Amino acid sequence: MRGGSLGAILRIVVVIVVGVPVMAPLIYLVIASFSDSSPGQALHWSLAPWMRALTNWPTFKSLLVSLLLTIRVPISLVIALGFAWFLVRVDIPGRRFITYALWFACFLPILPMTFGWTLLLDKSYGLANVLVEKLPWVHGPVFNINSIPGILWLHVTLTTVPIMTILLLPALRGVDANYEEASAMAGAGLLTTIRRISLPLLAPAVLVVLLAGFIRSLESFEAEQILGIPAGIFVYATRIYDLLENTPADYPQAVALSTLVLAVMFAVALAYQRAQLRYADTRTLGGKDVRVRGRPRGTLAWSAAAVLYLSVFLFIITPLAMLIAGSFNTLFGFFTIAHPWTLRHWTTVLGDAAFRNALNNSLIVSFAVAVIGTCVATAVGVLIARTRDRLSHYVAVAAWLPWAVPGLLMGTAYLTLFLEFPGLSGLLNTLLPLIVVLSVQALPLGSMMMRSALNQLSDDLTEAAYTCGAGATATYARIVLPLLSPMLTTVFVITFMAALRDISTTVLLAAPGKLTLSLLMFQYATSNQQESAAALGVIIAGISLVMTAVVLRIGAQFSIQ
Repeated sequence: MRGGSLGAILRIVVVIVVGVPVMAPLIYLVIASFSDSSPGQALHWSLAPWMRALTNWPTFKSLLVSLLLTIRVPISLVIALGFAWFLVRVDIPGRRFITYALWFACFLPILPMTFGWTLLLDKSYGLANVLVEKLPWVHGPVFNINSIPGILWLHVTLTTVPIMTILLLPALRGVDANYEEASAMAGAGLLTTIRRISLPLLAPAVLVVLLAGFIRSLESFEAEQILGIPAGIFVYATRIYDLLENTPADYPQAVALSTLVLAVMFAVALAYQRAQLRYADTRTLGGKDVRVRGRPRGTLAWSAAAVLYLSVFLFIITPLAMLIAGSFNTLFGFFTIAHPWTLRHWTTVLGDAAFRNALNNSLIVSFAVAVIGTCVATAVGVLIARTRDRLSHYVAVAAWLPWAVPGLLMGTAYLTLFLEFPGLSGLLNTLLPLIVVLSVQALPLGSMMMRSALNQLSDDLTEAAYTCGAGATATYARIVLPLLSPMLTTVFVITFMAALRDISTTVLLAAPGKLTLSLLMFQYATSNQQESAAALGVIIAGISLVMTAVVLRIGAQFSIQ
């Protein structure tokens, strides 16, 4: 990296960002795991929390279930790679609509969409079961959303395939189609070209998406809490929530369990760094004769379009329609009773002062987190991608660590830190703790996305600017940042919507009167007000729709869609 002042500023930013808000709660978790005391009490050194975590069968079983549910990651990656390749390399009819729908799905909160799938697949009153049971050879419910296959289906369709596809689109656009055309001219078939040309060139981005999906799958909380608990299915995150919510709560065991997974994720982070070094010199964009789009419209395009349109209808439109219908249900899930429809739940939500306050809080928190997260992720990504010293290596590993801690435990760690340090407890009555913890949670994905984008830019581009006399600041402002605009916009929007819909990270930090829309929705859901929660979920879905339209409009000139 050229430019001493720029490098010095970046290093200062990285030290502050990684050293204080990232490392402090993680170090606290490790230390607290060897204490058998509750938050706010003096540390009482003991190995008892670890003994309980390692010998408790429900805890061990929850880890096994969590690992089992990660099978959705490779399955979803294969589907997402196919979707992304066809959207970029083939002239798909209605490509803009399909991409728009995927962005929309990426931003949809999982909790209300869980209600939509429940209305369809619940074994007692699910509409799909009601219709299938009318067949003469069907006896009893066929589908059961409150099961491991049901939870897997929910995550594949809502939380994994859409976001993976969106993350792969910019990376695939960064691969020159001339490579694939040369392979085809040499006699290689489509599958051979994808396997031997496209995938190796996409390896850094695929690695990011694969590991991000694996790690994030371990901290899934809302859907498992709603669907799994009634069926006795616990995962890692819901087991921790159960330990904290039990009377009496077992906070030490929850912290020990989190530290155990933290150690595993630290090993994963190291493996990721080694793999990234292997692909550090992979350059897919040069300075001349770059071509992105490949095959013209034909039979392949129409066939792919049919599959994509069917997926959009099944994955997104159907559960969303059920969600909307559920928000107007007099009694959630019962469509055949007398007077099944009402506006009462909507008037209750919209007339509640808590809703207006939560809307204001959500906009403030989400925008602040998006701005902070994008700026910091860019700085960290530049440092990691453009330097090869020991500091950048440690920073890259440290930037991964927030992913190793479930949002619920990260929130707990921050809550304890704010309570323990003098002068900080008063800040718990503000939105600052929510902004800080959500910015930390956004750092790993944002920095990896920026690093992946930077690794695709040839060094020839910046070297040419330096040769013409431009300094480091001018080079990054006039060359690098414009080329990174698609990824910058992607990071900003993903961070904004992640903050808007977050529940697990902030549920313990939000003071009365400081609830966001998602936390208010969770409050409705856990107090048996599914109809009101569905109504609020429709509102958040509407915000997602507007945000998607704005992003695609602004990003059109950068080929985001």
